[in-house]
This record gives sequence, C-alpha cells and structure tokens, in this order.
Amino acid sequence: MGVEDKHRINRAGSDYCQDFTEANYIKLLGMAKDKYRFVEYKTFDMSPGQILWRHDVDLSLERSVKFAEIEQKAGVVATYFINPHSEFYNLHEKWQFEKVRYIIKLGHKIGVHFDAAFYQTASSVELDFQVKKEAVLLSKLFDVEIAAVSFHNTSPALLEYDAFKLGGLINCYSKYFRQDVGYCSDSMGYWRYDRLADVLQSESIASVQVLTHPGLWQADPAYPRERVFRASFGRASWTLYSYRDKWLEGSTDLNVYGPAEALVFLKSWDIESYKICDYLWNMHRFTTLFIELHRLYKGLICQLCRHKLCQLWGVGASKVDQLMRDEVSSANLGCFFEVVFGEELNHVSDSTSASHKIWTEVYEQLMSGNEALSSEIIEEGCVYLCGIMERVKSWVENSSFVESTEDMPKFDIGEKWLVVKQQLKI
Repeated sequence: MGVEDKHRINRAGSDYCQDFTEANYIKLLGMAKDKYRFVEYKTFDMSPGQILWRHDVDLSLERSVKFAEIEQKAGVVATYFINPHSEFYNLHEKWQFEKVRYIIKLGHKIGVHFDAAFYQTASSVELDFQVKKEAVLLSKLFDVEIAAVSFHNTSPALLEYDAFKLGGLINCYSKYFRQDVGYCSDSMGYWRYDRLADVLQSESIASVQVLTHPGLWQADPAYPRERVFRASFGRASWTLYSYRDKWLEGSTDLNVYGPAEALVFLKSWDIESYKICDYLWNMHRFTTLFIELHRLYKGLICQLCRHKLCQLWGVGASKVDQLMRDEVSSANLGCFFEVVFGEELNHVSDSTSASHKIWTEVYEQLMSGNEALSSEIIEEGCVYLCGIMERVKSWVENSSFVESTEDMPKFDIGEKWLVVKQQLKI
C-alpha cells in the first residue's frame, strides 16, 4: 500500500468517526429494517430484499452484548461469529462464556470466526477438518447449532477457499456471496468500500451482507484505534478492578498494594482518575503520576473553595471561576483555603508548611523539565499528595458547607474579590 493510499484510508477513518456510534447504529438498523428482511445464513436464498446482518467478534464480547441488546429491542436477528482463539477474550472464562450465552438467549445466532493463522492452514482438506472441529467445539460449549463460518484476518490466499461450504458450514466468503450479494464492511474501523448508509439507500443492491465489528463502535465518536483501545483496556480494567479487587474485598486473603495503597481512597471519589493513577504507579511512571496527583489536589482545593464562595456570595460557579483562574497558584493555595474557610489547610490535611513547600518546589522542578530527582523521592511525594487529599476528603465528609447568607452584606462581587485578594496579599 502506497503512502497516498494510506493517507486516503486514514482520512476516511477520520471523516466518518460519527458513523461508528451506538446512536448511529440504531439509525442504521432502522434503515435496514425499512428496506430489507433480516434472514439467517441457512435460510438465505437469492430472492431480493434480504439482508444478512453479521458481526465478527474480534475485540469485545462486552460491546457485542450491547449490540445484541440493541438488535433484540429492534426486533432483528444477527449472527455473531466467535473466535475460539481470540487474543482479546476467553470463552472458557465464566464471565465471557455467560456473555455469549446471553447473546444467544436474546435470539441471535453464533458462527465460527475461523483463524487460519492459528493452525497455519495449508490445504482445503486441512481447512475442512479445522472448521468442522471448531464448529463442534462451539456447538458443544453453547449447546446450539452452528451454521456458518467467517474468516479472521482475510488474505488473498485464504479467499481462494471459496466453496459454498467449508467443514459443513456456510462460507461467508464463498463465491456465492462475493459475486451475487452486495457487501459492506467496517473492518479496521472504517468503511472498506461504501458507507453503510449509502449502501442501504442504494436502489441497485437487491440483497446485501453487512459485516460490523462490535468492538469498533462506541457510545461517542472516536478514531478507529481509540475505539480498539477502549475495548481492549476496558476488558483489562474490568478484570483487574471489578473481578480481582472486588473478589479480594470479600475474601480473607490480603490485596497487597504496596505504596500504591495510598491511592485507594480515590476509588470512591473518582474511579477513572484512580485507574489512570494506578496504572502510572504500577508502571513506575512517578513523574507523570506526581504531576497528575498535584493537579487533582489543586483541583480538589479549588473546587471546595469555589463551592464555599458560591454559597457565601450567592453567585454561579462561572463567576467565581473567572476570578480564581489567574489569582490562585500552587504557592498560595493554602492561604486561599484559609481565607475562604477560616481554617489552615495544613491543619485540615495534617501536614506542615515545610512539607507543603518542599513538594510544591518538587512539582515546579518537574514541570520545568528537571527530572534529576530519584524515582524513590518522587514516589514518596505521591504518597504525601494522596495522604493530604484523603484527609481533606475526610474533613469534607465530616463538615457542613451549608451556611445562611441572610446576614451577608450586599455588595458588588468585584469588591468581594478585592477583599479576598487583600487577605491573600496578591
């Protein structure tokens, strides 16, 4: 593939990001229902007006479940082609097994998504035997009939096996389908030929086979690799946090975090920030982690002060934000907190002025590109930041911010801010 071709495909992937969302998928299903009759592979014939709605499950059974629910609600049946040798899911894992069972329960069919590279298939005889073997495996595992097979990672050599049936299963890439039936695919996260909406609106396509990959569609618009990233890391994240960590919470076994246990308080505050910081900590990316934790710390203090000032002054957050944006820095954060709440931040966070000064200087060094500090020292700073955030959070949970503003003097917000600035000496 030449540079120009790659550029064209990359642009296509960018141009149609809006296409690969759940909302648009529902819209496309409606268009397909208005024009075609959804059929299974074993009942398809060459009469016009039929559509084969197929999914190759390469990345995510979680996203497949979402698709299956959307389709069941729309009253259509799809075929999900499952790869027994997938690098992204394990059919013998209980939670993944149950997802396939659920898809079947919703009324959908499953087929074999055959990976010839796993077997290094070298002949049609081998191919027949291997496809039949995988059909038996899926049939016994899920107690269903398997009627069709699709190829994973097609190649010119693999497409030469174009018989109508392989291993007793209908071949989605047979000459029968490729020559006489329309085709649309979202392989690699962009439309490989024509956009599905254009295909469904075409008057020249009597019957069509539509291939989509559930892992390549998300709730919001995203670039193809971003969608793959979300599907892949979403699964890994679920395994780590929703399975292992939660299982250990109810177990007599210990979940030994090491110093990263300092982060655990973040789970109940901001789970996504926790996951990012947990990743950085366990990958020993302490410089990036320290900067992110410092950002969260400053954000927490500013958020609390904003909330308090909005209550006291009876104004919206946007007005307070506008005034705070250029006035509050890491250096005067403690002073700002004390002016707003009448309490020392060091007292609330059980810290000292000296410690705050040291770690503020470390932050400024790191932000200026000076990474001469050892990983051990920066990790110590990460523990410190987590500790003061946790204590501030605990203080918030045990305090009341609701105060009457009836006796507050009525004067201009600009004057109010001047009073704060004078107290901060800024």
